[in-house]
Amino acid sequence: MTKKEYLRQYLIAYREAERIGADIARLRMRYALPQAIQYSDMPKAHNVEHDLSDYMAKVDQLERKLSDKLNQCIDIERQIRNDIDRMEDDKERELLRLRYIDGMTWERVAECMNKSDRYVRGKLHGKALQHFIPSGSL
Repeated sequence: MTKKEYLRQYLIAYREAERIGADIARLRMRYALPQAIQYSDMPKAHNVEHDLSDYMAKVDQLERKLSDKLNQCIDIERQIRNDIDRMEDDKERELLRLRYIDGMTWERVAECMNKSDRYVRGKLHGKALQHFIPSGSL
């Protein structure tokens, strides 16, 4: 694993957690909204209890998955943040935090640091990666 891949782990896990949360919201919305009424003169057996138990099982499964992913996010962020905090240069620490913890675009990072995009993306980022020493496995 490269240093960039190591640093990107947090945002990847965070985005996965967001997707799971969105899946839960969609599932809840599907069961919260009244179903379209279909009129028919034919009798139908509709097992509402079975549908509801399936829904609850799916929500429970997704909520456990979300909880696990959020715990993973916390662990990854803590590890990466500690690795960044050990760096000597303030500018390099700030750049890595803004980019890999806060998930900012290069343009936004440059703006926050009052530097040019080209300088931040090229020279400063390259120096920061050279000086970055991850405690996790690469």
